[in-house]
Amino acid sequence: VALGHRPAPLRRRAQTSRWHRALGEGGPDSSPSSTPLFQGYGTHFAYLWVGTPAQRVSVIVDTGSGITAFPCNGCNGCGSHTDPYFNADKSSSSHELQCQTQRQDCVGADGKSSAQSCSNGKCILSQSYAEGSRWSAHQVTDMVWVGGETKTEVAAAPLAIPYTFGCQTSETGLFITQLADGIMGMMISESNLASQLQIQGKLSSRSFSLCFVLGGGVMTLGGVDTQLHIEDMRYVKNVQKGRGWYTVEVLDIFIGDERVAVAKSVYDNGSGKGMIVDSGTTDTYLPRACATKFKEAWQRATGMRFTNNALQLSRSEMLALPKIHVHLSGDGGNPPVVVDMSPIDYMEVQNDFSYIARIYLDEPQGGVLGANFMRSHDVHFDPEANRIGFAPSDCNFRPQDIDCQLSSWDNSTCVPNAECTEDMIANKEVTPG
Repeated sequence: VALGHRPAPLRRRAQTSRWHRALGEGGPDSSPSSTPLFQGYGTHFAYLWVGTPAQRVSVIVDTGSGITAFPCNGCNGCGSHTDPYFNADKSSSSHELQCQTQRQDCVGADGKSSAQSCSNGKCILSQSYAEGSRWSAHQVTDMVWVGGETKTEVAAAPLAIPYTFGCQTSETGLFITQLADGIMGMMISESNLASQLQIQGKLSSRSFSLCFVLGGGVMTLGGVDTQLHIEDMRYVKNVQKGRGWYTVEVLDIFIGDERVAVAKSVYDNGSGKGMIVDSGTTDTYLPRACATKFKEAWQRATGMRFTNNALQLSRSEMLALPKIHVHLSGDGGNPPVVVDMSPIDYMEVQNDFSYIARIYLDEPQGGVLGANFMRSHDVHFDPEANRIGFAPSDCNFRPQDIDCQLSSWDNSTCVPNAECTEDMIANKEVTPG
């Protein structure tokens, strides 16, 4: 069961037509290749181009699950999203996996059977998520590549590969209301898209990195894009080896200079399996066993009681809140790595001049470091070296983009193609993204 996400009222900002870096021609010696990410309702998504001719599909990039799936023509009650449902009948390269009587007949593009059952000759999949959403699908193989908003925005078509995905026939919960069409599972597996690009000879590494910023970001397949980095990348060990979730060992947490005074075993419930780094979960969830000490440290650092209810704060008061420093166990015996969460990352603006803390202290076991923990860092998921890297970064795919965060909520958005002037930035009317 993969971890899900909670919706958040974030809005995608206007973007210029320039791009940070285009994909290369592909091949086993190809350097890492970057594509844009886009802002959904709290989660980030990428555009896949599927079929021949290619049809656009948007998918949440989710390191907390392992299957790629999206609505196909005829999907029952699957909601309205960024794009029309994928129509396999309009793709000359589409191949529906079929079976006689058993799921073992369902062999995908990776040469393996991942179907859960065989029904009426179709290879069936379904997936449930921790927040209650669920979908059902049958398996289809088609040509897939990761690109931009348009076919020509990123020259990615040379990296197209035959890839097996779930053609969704029904959805429930947040999958109906989310902005993105579907989901792309990127947990450790030979079947995820990053792994298949390496296995099928398009890229030299199956690692990938995600760089989130409010309004969008960058996904790099085959490694990292150091052009994004403000500081050098530092690596932590991936506790859970082999397959499944990416997990880290949390050693300590500080709120400003105030320590959350619990033993490190509290953060993973003494299981030794670490805390999950999950790009598909909007917020960060800490174990309830640390709640009392976390609230005490928050009170000492801020003079306020910690709550997940709305706080009446001006923007300047919100920005004056302390950073939250998460200390992680370094890779290969190296010193601990400290990942900072700024208040703009863990506080979410509401529509009544108030902010809500999006760190929750209610996980019964272990915890989840979600998308707001990853924000403003290039996070390198490296299953080959069994490690995860963090580098403070400028995560704008297009270098001249500025994420115009309004100084107060007035039920408006940034004007498309408007320029944020230096005076506006200096006066803190907007914050450069």
